[in-house]
Amino acid sequence: FSIKASANEAVRQKDGGYEVITFRGNVSLKQGPFTATANEATIWIDQTIPDSVLQDHPRKYLIETRGACTVDFGEG
Repeated sequence: FSIKASANEAVRQKDGGYEVITFRGNVSLKQGPFTATANEATIWIDQTIPDSVLQDHPRKYLIETRGACTVDFGEG
C-alpha cells in the first residue's frame, strides 16, 4: 500500500541514506486500513535499496509522530 499524507506544511530534505519529509499542522497519514493523525510527523524513507531491486524489496519507511496523536490500525 502507498502512504497518503496531508498537512498544512511539508518540508523535504536528504539525510544520509534517507529522504526525510516533515509534516506540520493537521497531519493525516493513511496506508490501507491504517490511519494516524498528529500535530507533526516525520517520515524517513530508506533510499539505500537500489531502484533495480525495488520490485522484489519495498522501501522501508520510519514514521515518528509528535503532539496530539491518534492511531487506528483498522482492525475493526
